[in-house]
Amino acid sequence: EPIAFTADTRDVIELFIAQAAVAIQNARLYREAQRRRDVAEGLARLGGELTATLDVERIAEVIAQGLADLLGVKASTVFRYEPADGTLHVVSASGAEGGPLRGRVLAPGEGVSGRAVAERRIIATPDVLSDPSIRLSPEFRQLIEGQEQRAVVAVPLMAGSRILGVLTLGAQAG
Repeated sequence: EPIAFTADTRDVIELFIAQAAVAIQNARLYREAQRRRDVAEGLARLGGELTATLDVERIAEVIAQGLADLLGVKASTVFRYEPADGTLHVVSASGAEGGPLRGRVLAPGEGVSGRAVAERRIIATPDVLSDPSIRLSPEFRQLIEGQEQRAVVAVPLMAGSRILGVLTLGAQAG
């Protein structure tokens, strides 16, 4: 049979529901504050490491590793731009899938990174292998096919109008 609640019982239930809603909201706010604190601490640590050296390769390592950790991406790669021939040279690669990229040289305009340099803007793709606007050499395509990383963002590193390199972040597609 249906249960009938008195007005006092309904008030107690409503009060309990309101308290539960406040507790849930407080937990969300606490978790968000915790996340923001962790990000701020990570950025402060990165800033300290970056100012502790003038070595370009060490700076690239700090950036690649720091961003892979901070953003939780599969790979973070810093490329140096070679203006003489337009190639991109991996200076540092980090993250679970960054290893195979070490020592790579991309031809002008190759990959998401090459396109970011050519267009001098941030380029993002949800799946680098299926994006027709991304040019990949057969060797580079084969390397990427062996990884989970498919979603890629490339940010050109510029000083004024001069390209210095590219920062590329890769994550699992989907």
